[in-house]
Order: sequence, then C-alpha cells, then structure tokens
Amino acid sequence: MHYNEQNGNCYYQDADGSIIYYHEYSEYSSGDNLVYYYYIAEDGSGQKFEIIHNYDITNFGVEKNLITPDGLKISFFEELNPNKKFTKVRDTITNKEYIIEYIWNTEKIARVYDSVGNEAIFNYYTTGNQNLESITINRKNENNVLEIFKEIRFDYTNNQLTKTSHFYIDPETDELVNEGDNIFQYDTYNHLIDAKNSFDNGIHYSYHSSIKYKVSKVELYNYENSIRKNLSYFNINYQFQQTKFIDDLGNYVIYTFDNYGHTINIIDNKGNAQFYKYYDLFNNLPVDSRVVNWNLNHKVLHTSNP
Repeated sequence: MHYNEQNGNCYYQDADGSIIYYHEYSEYSSGDNLVYYYYIAEDGSGQKFEIIHNYDITNFGVEKNLITPDGLKISFFEELNPNKKFTKVRDTITNKEYIIEYIWNTEKIARVYDSVGNEAIFNYYTTGNQNLESITINRKNENNVLEIFKEIRFDYTNNQLTKTSHFYIDPETDELVNEGDNIFQYDTYNHLIDAKNSFDNGIHYSYHSSIKYKVSKVELYNYENSIRKNLSYFNINYQFQQTKFIDDLGNYVIYTFDNYGHTINIIDNKGNAQFYKYYDLFNNLPVDSRVVNWNLNHKVLHTSNP
C-alpha cells in the first residue's frame, strides 16, 4: 500500500500495473496517543484500509490493517533493525500469522515463514536486473526439523521470463527431481504469445495490430505424435464500449460497458441477456462528509436474471 502526497489518498498497485485508490473518510483520536485513519476503496468493493499511529514515545510505531467487507482483517506491522525489514500478516479469522522478511532497502522478499516455522526462501540473480532466480519451500517434518519440500526455478532471456521449472523431493533418493517445466514465448513487442508445459499442453495468444495490440484470439492446443492439435479457440472483437467473444462453434457473448468501464449488459447468441444497474452513476459529488460517490457509483444496485 502506498500514499499519494498530492491528493492525500492511499493506493494499491497490482503486479499488472492496475491501481486502486483508497479515499480517506474518517479520522479520530482515542485519547491514548493513538490516531486512527480510515480509507475506503474507490472500486466499490467496500474494502477499507486502516492506519493506526501510536504517538506514545515509549511505543512509537504504525500499524496498518486491510479490512474486507466480510470482516476479514489482515494486519501489517513493520519492524526495522539495522539489516532487515519485516512485515507481519495476521489473518484474524483463521488466526494464522505469517512473517515476510525483505532484503534491506528494497521491496524484494527474502523469506516468508509461518508461526510453525515452515518457510519459503527467495533467491535472486546477482547480475543483470537481479530477477527472481528460485523459491525454495522448506517444511517441518514429524521431528520438527526443516527439510526441502519443493523448489521453483526461473529462467530469463532479455529480462523476459522464459521458463519456470518445478522440483520435488524424491522420497527414495531424497534428491530434487524435475516434475515439469513451463515455457513462455514473446513477440517483438514483448507480448506473451505462447505458454506450454512439459506435457505439451499449451495456450497461444494472437494480437490485433491496430487496436493497441489487444488480444484477438486465444487457442488451446496439445501435441500428439509431435503434431500440434488445436483443441479449441475463441476470437475477440472490440468495438466502442463493447467486446465480443466468439468460440470455434460460432457461439458468442457480447459485453457492453459504460463510460466508467462497468459492465452494463451481457447478451449471447441464444438470446440470453443480463443487465446491471449502478448507484447514481454519473454523479461525482460527495454523498456525505465521509464517503464520496466515486466509491458508491461502482456499487451494483440491480442485476437482472438471464
């Protein structure tokens, strides 16, 4: 979770670059040196982000909590020492706790472990872009001793992930054995075009050349006697605020969107249809002093039956 100093909002960024903003809607002091700040997600999910500042000089710190609409609360505690940074993730529903240890002064994870002592060790290449090289998963055995359970290795070409290899421990030889690879291929624009596993099952992506390189076709395939065999496919056509999926049998589904990107209508070739109605969609004025409408205008008020 990050903080935007210009607009005073927190925001979360996914690995694909998608950003969800959290707008501050509440602040109060408990009177015992604790100040609470609450932020609500702008995507209408109802998810909240809580920041608790402890201004007690003997216990100064910051606690961050992610609170889901169903009451799940995941807490993040950052502890600093001269060499390491930690984040503690606590699931208050399952009462499970995980510690994430980072490489100092980076956002790279070095180790993740639970309260039992099971762990995942992250290793990185020391050259180039220092991408992730491997993840080793160690588990406690019946004698409470850590032993290797699994390992995943990553290979790159020109900074593109080209292969992941999964290894398990052979119980007879106690050695790592390769249980399969996943191979990835890209075009000259760095788009993923093919992903295939060791069993010759794969998926292939084609792209439109004129519509911002959006995906135009997805094909599932495998190999029989070294001959590639297409199992199924679907094409994707894009129009203004509308996307159409057509499978290899000619069946299709059309999705229609509003100016905000919400799905407002779905219809297929068999005549099935469904529409969605959203809260006060085109009003961006504050609803009250706490909640702005860009949170509520993602809220579905009504969904029709197909």
